[in-house]
Order: sequence, then C-alpha cells, then structure tokens
Amino acid sequence: MSTQSLATLSPQAFTRRRRDIANAAFLEETGVPHLVRASIYVAVAAVVTFFVWAFFASIQEIVLTTGSVAPRNEVRTIQHLEGGIISKILVQTGQRVKTGDPLVRLDASGATGELAQYNTRLAALMLEEERLRAFAEHREPNFDAVIPGYDNLKADQTRILQSEQAALSSQAAVLSRQLQERRATLQSFTNEQKSLENQLAVLQEEFAIQENLFKKGLQARLTFLGARQNLLAAQGGLQRVKDQIATTSETVGEIEERLNDLDTRLRQDTLRTLGTVTASRAEVEKIIVGLQDRVDRLVVTSPVSGIVQNLPLQASAGVLPPGGVVAEIVPLDEGLIVEARVLTRDIGFLEIGQPVTVKVDAFDYARYGSLEGRLTELSATTFLDQQNNPFYRAKIDLHKTVV
Repeated sequence: MSTQSLATLSPQAFTRRRRDIANAAFLEETGVPHLVRASIYVAVAAVVTFFVWAFFASIQEIVLTTGSVAPRNEVRTIQHLEGGIISKILVQTGQRVKTGDPLVRLDASGATGELAQYNTRLAALMLEEERLRAFAEHREPNFDAVIPGYDNLKADQTRILQSEQAALSSQAAVLSRQLQERRATLQSFTNEQKSLENQLAVLQEEFAIQENLFKKGLQARLTFLGARQNLLAAQGGLQRVKDQIATTSETVGEIEERLNDLDTRLRQDTLRTLGTVTASRAEVEKIIVGLQDRVDRLVVTSPVSGIVQNLPLQASAGVLPPGGVVAEIVPLDEGLIVEARVLTRDIGFLEIGQPVTVKVDAFDYARYGSLEGRLTELSATTFLDQQNNPFYRAKIDLHKTVV
C-alpha cells in the first residue's frame, strides 16, 4: 500500500487500518493456535471413523408380529378300533393326564368270554398234542407239564389214550392169534405131506411090481390098473397138500408183516393227526393274540402326556362305534411352538435359524420376562386372513416353555 493512499484516509479509518495491519502481522508471527488444530484433527478422525463403521457395521432390523402358542405336534385324536359299550368314563375335559393313564373303560363281557373259549380250545389242543406224542413214543403222558389246571380235559385225554392203547393191544392180539392158527395149520399140512410122501413111496414100489408082473402076463390087467389108480391118487393128494402148504405159508408171512407193521402204521397215522392238531393250535394261538389285544384295548389309555381337550363321550352305557373318537389330547411333553403371521413387507428380513424373542401377553413382560426361541419354518407362499390381507406363516421353536 502507498503513502499517498494512506494520506487520503480519515483519522478514524486510518486508526482501524493500522490495527488490522498489526493483527495480521501478529497472526503471521504467532501461527494457528493448538486448540484449533486439535479440534480439526478430532473432527477429521470422527468423520473417518464414521465412514469405516458405516462400511463394516450392520444395523439390526427388528420384525414385530403376533402369533399363538401351540403344541409342537398336532392335537392327538384317540380312537378305538372295534368300539363297544362304554362301561365308565375315567377323565374329564381339561384334566391333565400322563402317558398310559386310562381314559375310558369299555364293557368286557363279550371279549373276555370269547377269549376264555379260545383259551379252553387251546388247552384242549395242547393236551391232545401231548397224548398223541405219548402214544407215538410208547410212554406215559405228562399233562401237568404241558399246562396247569383243566383237570376235566386231562381226564378226557387220558381215557382216549387208554382206549387207543387198548385198541392197539387188541389188534396185536388178534393178529397174534391168527398167526398162531395159521402156523398150526401149516404144521399140520407139513406133517400130512410127510405122511403122503411115505405112502407115495410104497405105492410107487407096489405099482412097479404090478407093472412088471403085468408085462410078463403074470398079473391081471384089472389088478395092474388098480395099483396105477392108487398111485395117481396118492400123487394128487400130495400135490394138494403142497399147494395148501404154500398158501398157508404165504398167509403166515402176511400176518407176520401186518403184525410187525401194526405199530409203524399206527405211529404214522398218529403223527399225521399230530400235524393237523399242531396246525389248528397255531390258528387258535393267532386268534387268541388278537382277542387278547382286543381285551387289552378295553381300557383306552392316553398315548401322550397332555390335557384332555375334548371328550365326545358324555355318559356311560353309551355305544362307541368302531373307529369312534374317544378323546382329543393336547400334548405337553413334546414341547410348544409359536405360530406367527408375518407381514409380506417383513418377509425379506427373516431367514430360518434366526433368534426370536417371544413376549406372552398373559404375563407382565417387566416382571416375568420373555421367552427365547428360534425361527424354524417359513411358508413358501402367502395365506389370506379374514380381511383378505396376505401373510406368511412362521413357526418358532421355544427353548423353554415356562416364563
């Protein structure tokens, strides 16, 4: 700035001008204060930190929705296969039951009576099996080891066995007697054969003499023919005896074979009968298993622990149709879940496995707290509520069921 320009200023302006020049000279000499410099550094660092945080950090998006608590599995409907007459209803609606607790008892008269009949039939078949085995093995039966009780049936089988053994002995005795008779007859024929053979030898010698004399003309023809006739008759009689001996010997052999095969034949017949009885026993046992299962189902028990939600049966002495519903039970020991409705605008923020905080309206949040859970299921498509608003179904698995 020139001196001439300073001279043209007023005294007040000149004074201010000099002060500004002095301040500028002071700033040039002293520089920027440390406090200002530090403030600038802090501001720059804060801006850099914000941008770094904004790049790496994620902001939680909270999705709020409503739902209802439900059992993990659906309500269990208890049905009865055969149905029957209701004897007694053992629970009430709303009652808590455990697994195996009785719910309803049905009238047992029909099923137990039929079961008793088949048990008696089974006992009879088992005793019959033992009797047949004893007969085939030539031993005394041990009915008590087969099944206790049933003394009347055991007595019947004992009498049958004794009758069979007596019949066997009788048949054997008849065959033995026939064998003895045929052997005696055979011996008689054998003795007769020896006698005839001796007679034949004499007649042959006599015929030879008569024939020699007849040829020399020393014997009459009539005498010669008589000697020949006696010889032929003796030969015929001997042949008949031999035929009878052969026939009788064959008969003796047949009787001996029948006597020897009598035990084997009866044993085979007994074993065939035993096979039929065993098959019948298997069928009866199968029927008994079904009847016993039916009797066991006369007392309908709860398959799960839970709360009785519905009892269609209202009074005893009623009739439960086959396949009829006995009760509906809400399971408790299988855990609880939350079924929630998610708005369509929030579905993009959710994924399976995310943690969930559940607050139950029936309890004060501040006092009892909330329940923690995990998102386990999201529907693939939307559903419509009563106002035709779309929503997604979600299921939340609760870590605990007590607040």
